[in-house]
Amino acid sequence: MPMVLVVPPTGAFPGDDERPGEDEAMQRITVEYCVETICNKGCQAVRDDIRALERGEVVAELKELSEPLRQAVLRELKSIMAVYGDSCRI
Repeated sequence: MPMVLVVPPTGAFPGDDERPGEDEAMQRITVEYCVETICNKGCQAVRDDIRALERGEVVAELKELSEPLRQAVLRELKSIMAVYGDSCRI
């Protein structure tokens, strides 16, 4: 069963509005977490997810994310997989 990330809405934590940059930091952590979760599935699954995201589909791990965050995850996944090329067969 795929892990699903639940992202709390902005302002869900007391004092969120008072800390500049908190939202950007949370988004960065969220993107990193999602990328790591997807990468743990193996290279072939990552490539499958990249293709699905490029077609506009939503993969299970990202269903709670906004479209801009999904695109950030996609960019990061593509960047990571560019390093491996076709050498990763997992």
